[in-house]
Amino acid sequence: MLALLLESSGVCTAVCRRSFHKTDAQNRQDTKLAEAAYIAATTIAFVAPSVAVERLVGQVKSDLRQGLHGLGPEDYAIWRTPEGTLHVDVLAAKSASASQAPKKGKNQNIEQWEAELKQSLKAKKAGSSLSKEDQALVDAQLAKESSIRQKISSIQHHLSRGLSFVRSLVAANVEELQAHIASIANILLQDVLPKATELIGLEGFNTYLA
Repeated sequence: MLALLLESSGVCTAVCRRSFHKTDAQNRQDTKLAEAAYIAATTIAFVAPSVAVERLVGQVKSDLRQGLHGLGPEDYAIWRTPEGTLHVDVLAAKSASASQAPKKGKNQNIEQWEAELKQSLKAKKAGSSLSKEDQALVDAQLAKESSIRQKISSIQHHLSRGLSFVRSLVAANVEELQAHIASIANILLQDVLPKATELIGLEGFNTYLA
């Protein structure tokens, strides 16, 4: 039974770690595997609660205690931006910085900034017309935003997995779970419901009601 439990948890872990660059068909297959794992977790918790419940609760707490504290509005905005597309326009920022040179009039500076912005956007679309310096800025920002996007997606997957395991445990309806209900509810109330709605929508609330 313990081997089956580890297998079900391992499948879900693999789904969380490998879904970033898969096709829709592959992600659908992963979703089916994960759903099967959650059903298996319920069965194992029901059949062998003395072993399975403690292990699943440990996984739940690990998954739900994710690093949401350091994430801000810009991080979430980057996460919502498609991979390969810049959220922060570093070329526009560079042009705006350059426009802080000695000014000869408000209107002139506005027109200069607009012209530089248009040129920056045109160059970014062209891609090959970027200078080496500008291309390096774009590549560095793309890498930074990709890292942020993957970090938040990983947090989202772990939160969803933890909540799914909570529902698996509730569905098992075993007495051994009673000792852990208060601690799980506390994590949901303090960490998940107030901070994770951006990532999981109403899933946390619905799990709490379960």
